[in-house]
Amino acid sequence: MPESIPQYYKRIQRCDPQLDATYSKDKVLSRQCNFVTVQFSYKNFYKVTLIIGTGKLYYADKWILVNHPALMFSNPLVPYAWESISEEQKGMFCIFNEQFVQTEEKTSSLVNTPLFKITGDKVFFLDDAQIPKILS
Repeated sequence: MPESIPQYYKRIQRCDPQLDATYSKDKVLSRQCNFVTVQFSYKNFYKVTLIIGTGKLYYADKWILVNHPALMFSNPLVPYAWESISEEQKGMFCIFNEQFVQTEEKTSSLVNTPLFKITGDKVFFLDDAQIPKILS
């Protein structure tokens, strides 16, 4: 069964004891877990992550080495796992579901958009000038 947003927040409590147990769908949270490996799993939400740290991202039947800052876009239809290589893992993330962006005018799923499509790139590497823009 796919992991829900409340289940996700409950699980990451183990990584960040200062994270509030309640959740809000408009939060951007810091990513500061120490050396971890996250199991392959499906989620029932979308996630945008700024990755600052080195690791391997496994998704579908592929993997990619993330060895400098990157943005990762994940969707509920593609399972993924993260294997930390460096001890320091920083960044930020935001998770949301389809209902969060639902409007009367919107008729198609986020999974059909360029950043979240199933066959698209999942990781976009950043140069030094882009990081401050994303963090602001």
